[in-house]
Amino acid sequence: VSYYPADGKRFSDEIVAVKLDGSGAVERLGRTHSDARGLYRAEPHAVPSRDGRRVIFASNWARACGDSVAMKNDIKAYVIETRLK
Repeated sequence: VSYYPADGKRFSDEIVAVKLDGSGAVERLGRTHSDARGLYRAEPHAVPSRDGRRVIFASNWARACGDSVAMKNDIKAYVIETRLK
């Protein structure tokens, strides 16, 4: 699950894994650091691999880095490798 940045909110700007066994357990995997204001392509929609060991997401890594247009438009794919099974 990817969460939109929201000051003071739980899991703000984070990607987390949620166990689907009914326990409600959550494991934090990483932060997106994306500034997606007005840029749909920079929204970090987290997508897990079929085996759950990796999560891919897009980010411009521009959150809290000022208003550089060049940085906001430099969107790349990032992968988080998990230890989940």
